Amino acid sequence: QSYCQFIQLLLVPDQPLLFHCFAGKDRTGVGAALFLKILGISDEQIMADYLLTNQARAAANQQILATMASQLSDEQQRAVNQALLVDADYLSHYFEVIKARYDTFSNYLQTGLGLTSAECQQLRGLYLTKQSII
Repeated sequence: QSYCQFIQLLLVPDQPLLFHCFAGKDRTGVGAALFLKILGISDEQIMADYLLTNQARAAANQQILATMASQLSDEQQRAVNQALLVDADYLSHYFEVIKARYDTFSNYLQTGLGLTSAECQQLRGLYLTKQSII
């Protein structure tokens, strides 16, 4: 339901939209991947974009770990570090679940998210230009 609402917000033309979460790998990472997939971006490019979060958050993650270091055991520090990292398996699992439950991404969009073909086409029209198609 939340991703459907997110996509509906993206359908509003000429309205800025900011979306984020703490580490950028869960809600935000999946939302961005979903949006890019609807636009027809390749799985490889989507994954590369998703994994950029590790680079973008490296300094912030190290600061978090340094701040918490004296309060956590080594094992807890490793667990926090792992929780802050983006792993390709997370996003791959998301798309594997879609495949298992809906068979195709199109079925997921229509049945799982309740999006119409016209809405998906509208998204492509709003966010892609001939120059931006890869």
